[in-house]
Amino acid sequence: MGACLHANPRPETNESSRPPKPHETTTVPGDANTPALAYAERSTQHASETPMTTPERDPTLIDAEALLAELLAATRRRLWLHARVTLLAEIAGADLGAELAGIARRHRHTDIRLLVDDDLALKEQLPSLVESIKRLPSAVSVRRLEAAEESPLTVTAIADHSGWMQLTQAGGRRILRGDVEDRPGTQRAAQDFEANWSLSDEAVELRRLLV
Repeated sequence: MGACLHANPRPETNESSRPPKPHETTTVPGDANTPALAYAERSTQHASETPMTTPERDPTLIDAEALLAELLAATRRRLWLHARVTLLAEIAGADLGAELAGIARRHRHTDIRLLVDDDLALKEQLPSLVESIKRLPSAVSVRRLEAAEESPLTVTAIADHSGWMQLTQAGGRRILRGDVEDRPGTQRAAQDFEANWSLSDEAVELRRLLV
């Protein structure tokens, strides 16, 4: 899958370290890439004259879900995930917990970490993931780091030392960046993750489920 680019608070990746033809996935309200039904004015015609159509899903979310699935499939020992729960719930497949369990079984010394902004929301919005974590108490480490109220919603995933992704949502705009093969980008993302992990606290709500 081609690399997807988005704005990042870290310095931009040097052009030489990026894939030769990066693919950018960005969604802006009113943009051509945004499903028209999400922003079009409602028809005044009767429903019997104009059947309602289910709005198409944001293509950026589709790309993010696909890239996350690729990273999970490629992971052998290390999977770090730093996420705002509300955004993670939009791209995490129903089998995310099973994927983590599979990674835990691939190697004796796996390093699976999940850093979230709200562990209570994690329990409510991704119950299947929480159930898997409960069955893997020694394999998956979960901590909590509260996000600033005005900060963008982000999901960052790091697979081993070679792949990463970050989905950012702010002001109605979603941007996806990362690749399954990008060691310089993965290293920078890992450094950010470790810095945030060191500032995090115990996920109290999940701890109550495990005792």
